[in-house]
Amino acid sequence: MSINHCFLYRILSDGEYQSHCYLVFPYYENGTLQSSLRALNQSLTIDQCLNYFRSLASALAYLHTSRGVIHRDIKSTNILLDQNQSKIYLADFSLALELPTVLTEKHFVQIGTARYMAPELLEGVIAHTREALCSVDIYALALVFWEILRLCEMYPIATSYQSPYDEYLVNNSEQSTLTSQLYDIVVVRRCRPSLCRVNEPNTVR
Repeated sequence: MSINHCFLYRILSDGEYQSHCYLVFPYYENGTLQSSLRALNQSLTIDQCLNYFRSLASALAYLHTSRGVIHRDIKSTNILLDQNQSKIYLADFSLALELPTVLTEKHFVQIGTARYMAPELLEGVIAHTREALCSVDIYALALVFWEILRLCEMYPIATSYQSPYDEYLVNNSEQSTLTSQLYDIVVVRRCRPSLCRVNEPNTVR
């Protein structure tokens, strides 16, 4: 199946060398969206934020509606920036799934990055429908939007980058694993990343 969209990273070439398969991709010298946000020394402009939002939403809509593909691992480390940081590309399709006509139990396994998993996937109660699988991607994309929004000049939530749910996680080797902590945070306690601006007294979740 051919996938071609201006905000999806593309394969330049592929082949086999000495029985090893290879793929050739463009080089994105500015790295991932997460690394860019971590290194940011100033706020993002509203135009930058809207450009990123529109680009990623367009790429995901193309996958879901035009190609019947779910990504299953959307996160800020799977998004690449061009040389001028003006264009953004959704990458890494190693877990992507082309939705078949008939869905089976195996299509609804818990897969992806726990920090970006939708509550129903973490809990294991996801509905067995195509729409539910698409919703998992949309939830993960919303968390990426949150990462961007925190550093937007028009809605300053913070002055430095933070990964989703960092505010709730306990960094202690004696504590439970990351996945079990996230299950408690997202499913049991029903917490969500804060949407409180800097200097606001109350946090909205």
